[in-house]
Amino acid sequence: MVVVDGNEDTKKIEGLCLFHFGPSNASQKVRACLEAKKLKWQSRVTCMTSEEMESDWYFTIHPQGLVPALVHDGVTHIESSDIMVYLDEAFPEIPLRPNTVDGRQAVQSWLDLERTIQKPMKYMTFRFYIGNFAKLIETDKRLARLKEKNPEGYAFHKMVREGSWNDEDLRGAIEEIHDALQILEGHLANHEWLVGDQISLADYCWGTNVYRYVESYMYRFPMGRYPAVRAWYKRLLTDEAFQKAVVAYGGGPPKPLLAIKNSIQEFLGNSISCFERDVKPNWARFVLMTVAVPLCFAFLPYASTTAATGLSSTVINTGLAALWASVLYSCYKKAHAATKTVYFSSVHRMRALLTKAYGSETPVVCEEHPRPKVVLPDDILVRVHAASINPIDVKIREGYGKRGLNFMRGKSQMPAGDGKELPLIQGRDCSGVVEAVGEAVSKVKVGDEVWASLSVAPIPGTYAEYVLLKEGLVSQKPSSLTHVQSAALGYVAMTTWGALVKTAVLGPDKTAGKRVLILAGTGGIGSFAIQLVKAWGGHVTTSCSTSGIEMVEKLGADEVVDYRKTDLESALKDKPRFDVVLDTLGPAYYQTCLNLTKRGGCVVTLDSPALKTLDQYGFLLGLPKALYDLFRISIPQKLFYGRSFKYGFVAASADALDVVASLVEQKKIQPIVEKVYSLEDGNEALGHVQKGHARGKTVLLMKPE
Repeated sequence: MVVVDGNEDTKKIEGLCLFHFGPSNASQKVRACLEAKKLKWQSRVTCMTSEEMESDWYFTIHPQGLVPALVHDGVTHIESSDIMVYLDEAFPEIPLRPNTVDGRQAVQSWLDLERTIQKPMKYMTFRFYIGNFAKLIETDKRLARLKEKNPEGYAFHKMVREGSWNDEDLRGAIEEIHDALQILEGHLANHEWLVGDQISLADYCWGTNVYRYVESYMYRFPMGRYPAVRAWYKRLLTDEAFQKAVVAYGGGPPKPLLAIKNSIQEFLGNSISCFERDVKPNWARFVLMTVAVPLCFAFLPYASTTAATGLSSTVINTGLAALWASVLYSCYKKAHAATKTVYFSSVHRMRALLTKAYGSETPVVCEEHPRPKVVLPDDILVRVHAASINPIDVKIREGYGKRGLNFMRGKSQMPAGDGKELPLIQGRDCSGVVEAVGEAVSKVKVGDEVWASLSVAPIPGTYAEYVLLKEGLVSQKPSSLTHVQSAALGYVAMTTWGALVKTAVLGPDKTAGKRVLILAGTGGIGSFAIQLVKAWGGHVTTSCSTSGIEMVEKLGADEVVDYRKTDLESALKDKPRFDVVLDTLGPAYYQTCLNLTKRGGCVVTLDSPALKTLDQYGFLLGLPKALYDLFRISIPQKLFYGRSFKYGFVAASADALDVVASLVEQKKIQPIVEKVYSLEDGNEALGHVQKGHARGKTVLLMKPE
């Protein structure tokens, strides 16, 4: 606790005297403590522009010339948190801390955490509240006094005056506040108050900060991400001491004026939410529309127009005004749209498996990489515990689909082309724990155990300690499975779902009695597809080598063809034809699959040459070539044989994962895990999958279970 030797003037002060400034966050904390304890105290309002700062007098009270400072019977106490603790010890009649050692330590830990956001709070204040007006504040003389007494404060205010803002530092400041609020959210989700079952110093200390975020100059700070904090804040607003010390001293413009000011700031793109999304509005279109459309109105020949259309000038003007407003609104929405799909932290880093160059001979590297962060309303940040390796990851590492994937990256405002997309973080599925959520997320909350599968969009993948996902891709993990087991199911489940449900139109009520042929039954997709079709009452035939027969029979396969002993078509030529054939092996097996499919049946291949064709011919020639390759097979088959031939793709969705989770809990589906590697052994894991002939899934473990 910091105590300052008083001067002759302060030693004459009797009782309690608080040197404070109304809107000051630190002053509000101390006032809340004084009000809660129902103490009588003298008020001395002071700040950098007050008379006290014209001389060195105030520096004898507070060595750095800051507020608040509390004088009690001639002894001066500084640092707001320390003052609060001192008041609770000196006036124990109304305690604001528990009597237990653990309780007091808990309060202190919250006070210490609050100290970490004071500098970020200053950044927020001057950037989004004072802004350019800071350059006009006449404080040169007073700032000169700070140079010797408070070098850090002097440097900060000098930076403000000169406007030398560092956007990266500012982003870091915003993240530090988010980090602290995340800790609050996790605690308050299960507790009414920060410590114990009643209000304490910790609540008053943090309440003043949240007041800023919600009510005052921290406009558009995305508090929607923290529902438990907002509920706690509403309870705190009913406290009489908080109302007197904080709300009554709020400062700044009245709420109606503040709302207007905030709306203008948001419209101009000068808010925290716009800053987080890198929004830089282009007002040229607004100016053009504002000037051009009224000019058009002025020169519009109303008489001839009304005569030609039979419409009154009022109707015409109303229509033109509506058109003008809609164009302006469209410009506004485009100007405020997020510039990226995934945003990365300026502060936090993570371990990740990075592909720095294409080619199987180039090893992936496990090293630090910026961590993704929650910015958009539907973002979910997941701390990855386990992720599976899929054959598609091996292909992408070798450059497969590079042109098509870079096209999609460009559409998502991500670096793409000429190696700009490197390094890549691969990985298509994961199981882990929710670390943070956007304000619109309602299906999961911080701390939930979840699993997910990524869509076809080439966003940074799951071979890392953290991954950023959208709400529509994340679901509650099956409680009966470990993270390793859950990770082994995600991508194969959603790929199979895309092939059998979305493309072949099977489902819980459409599969019973259907004959389904699944190629390569021991692989990740094959082993899952067998179980899914059997769970829905279908008849399954599959192919595998001799060593895999026992495995697929245990999974429920009704018939098994050993491809090492006999040709697939020869083995099944005397059997009834199939309603659905799932091909995972590619073009060499297309004709065999079609020959084994009955009229009205469907062949779905998961190994289409579409991306390879785009790589080879580019978009201009590759897209027509890919469509030709599909139609030259599908159209004759449909016309002459009455059967369908289609490409299947992954169809990741939280709803589909929920269905699969239900089947897992019913013991109808079980994961098949062949090998588990650590993240550092990523090259070995990728090499194992590249060899082929899998007996289940290979999984990367980020965190020991």
